[in-house]
Amino acid sequence: MTIPEISRNGYEHIEFKKIDTDDGSRKTSIWGCYNKKSGDSLGFVKWHGAWRQYCFFAGGPPSYRMVILSRSCMDDIQDFINNLMKAREATRQGKATAWLGDQYLGAVDQKTLGGDQK
Repeated sequence: MTIPEISRNGYEHIEFKKIDTDDGSRKTSIWGCYNKKSGDSLGFVKWHGAWRQYCFFAGGPPSYRMVILSRSCMDDIQDFINNLMKAREATRQGKATAWLGDQYLGAVDQKTLGGDQK
């Protein structure tokens, strides 16, 4: 197994990588969650329609293996999901969202940007 190329972020133990879905069937993104040291997949974050929010799905196909997470690792996952929810709400309000890699920086009104581009 090769360690996937993943962008570095501010989390202590884990990193997130946006999973490319080219078929156009999804309205929201799926993000892979990886151990920074080993590159092992811990699971993924995606929109869970039944709960109307982004959720973390541990393990998953094809591995279905046990995932052990520390408090700080869960804090990182919670922070990431909170940022996705903030960005989603900003987009729904017609605001542009600012990201640095996979870190959410905030939202700006379209008028501030001088147009209606997202």
